[in-house]
Amino acid sequence: MKENGYGRILNVGSTGSFIPSPTDAVCSATKAYIMSFSNALCGELGKAGIKVTTLCPGATETEFAAKANIQNTLLFRIAVMKPEKVVGIAYRKMMKGRRLVIPGIYNKLLVLFSKVMPISLTNRITILMMK
Repeated sequence: MKENGYGRILNVGSTGSFIPSPTDAVCSATKAYIMSFSNALCGELGKAGIKVTTLCPGATETEFAAKANIQNTLLFRIAVMKPEKVVGIAYRKMMKGRRLVIPGIYNKLLVLFSKVMPISLTNRITILMMK
């Protein structure tokens, strides 16, 4: 990509990149790492013409929920997006050069509220959503 002076990288995080989850701390920390790593790559590769996009979807209708045994949680009952929709949004935004893609209004609001709410309240809501 550097030799061509052009390229796109899409890293997949999640809304957990913004919201520490007391029910799955390692996953949230890993997603936060992906966000930080992607932001650093933007700085390193931007001058070479390479765009880095971080996709941060919320609950998505895949096999993940069943395998993690969380398909019946409140989160996966009320706010699930189809994977085709997530991919379509991610691709369009990546091709426009967006650094961050949070698909769906529910996910955007979730991230926004997590930035303005006290962490103690965010933790309580996260625990409730995973019941």
